[in-house]
Amino acid sequence: MKKTKILVTEDEDIVRHHICNMLKNLGYKVVEATTDKDAIKKIIKTKPNIVLIETMLYGEPTGIDAADLIYKKYNIPVVYITAYSDDKMLRKAIKTEPFGYILKPFEERELQTTIEMALYKFNTEMMRNKRISRLEKHLKWLEDKDAIVRELEFPPKYRQAAMSILSYFGEIVRQKYPEISVGIKIEQENSVIRMIIKTPDGKEEEIEQTLENYGLIVLGKLSPEDFLKDPIHVFELKQQLTLLKYQLEIKEELYKLIKSQYGERLKSLEEEVQWLRSHVGNLLLQSGKDSENLKTIYLEVLQNLSYSNYEIKDALGTLIQKIESGIEASDEKEIKSTLKTIKRQNAVAFKKVINIIKKLIIEGSIAGASGNLLYEWIKSLF
Repeated sequence: MKKTKILVTEDEDIVRHHICNMLKNLGYKVVEATTDKDAIKKIIKTKPNIVLIETMLYGEPTGIDAADLIYKKYNIPVVYITAYSDDKMLRKAIKTEPFGYILKPFEERELQTTIEMALYKFNTEMMRNKRISRLEKHLKWLEDKDAIVRELEFPPKYRQAAMSILSYFGEIVRQKYPEISVGIKIEQENSVIRMIIKTPDGKEEEIEQTLENYGLIVLGKLSPEDFLKDPIHVFELKQQLTLLKYQLEIKEELYKLIKSQYGERLKSLEEEVQWLRSHVGNLLLQSGKDSENLKTIYLEVLQNLSYSNYEIKDALGTLIQKIESGIEASDEKEIKSTLKTIKRQNAVAFKKVINIIKKLIIEGSIAGASGNLLYEWIKSLF
């Protein structure tokens, strides 16, 4: 396993060497720096996983300023090491949202716990941010009235075969509707495969029905002969489905080499093909325009907006609960207070929350009197 690389920025030589020795004893790889400028140079050159930095470097709080830059520009978590515990210093440090804060003197165990918690918190936040980004992208596509969107996660061994069978839908559309211009895009984002279909005005329902029929064929519930008229097209589609078996056969041989040493049981090839066809077929049958689907994703974005700030997290929890149970006139004071808390804690989060609430109202997920009340309360906050 690759060792975690830690940059230690401390101006006192004896203290820095002591911390570095503790980290080496704990099994970490260590890089040293003595000033904020030196730390930035070492970050660019060595690319550490985490930075430990003294808040006061040569008598000035430059460590705090550097930490803010390190996280925002280089996306590296920072833990403060300091002998200063006064309120003023603590408030300034907290504003930079560090991933940990440890007071000197400290023991090896305390240092290790702080580092591992900081890394866990950072990795969780990165995953959360990726999820929010993905959800917001999906929202954008769902709100496009001319787009049909399908997305699903696939284990590595199935991705190539899944992308092939999804891509072939473009050929199906060209065969069935040669006079219609339909844009089909297949994207892969880590384990997620996304299919985006742009349709001409008035043709969305027809193309979506074709997509659903294609899904039924993949599932084995509709024959290619009942779907396509041209015998050559029928033959080509059957060949495409047969290719699934060969693609998985190649992958299976590879995974046998990788997994046999762990003694894992591999599924039979027929089971593999059946799993993939079932997974892709059900994906194609999903509805991409359901308003409840939109509402669910909107609320999921809200839920994931702030993991680290507990005041915002609690406020979002209250807001989501009220939206799900139905907004009433008696909720005015609590809703306004909740929104003000979010605004006070994080202006960016507040803007996102307001935009999502407005979309929920426009889409009809918060309808009637509830939508009107919520809209008026939002206006009063500006």
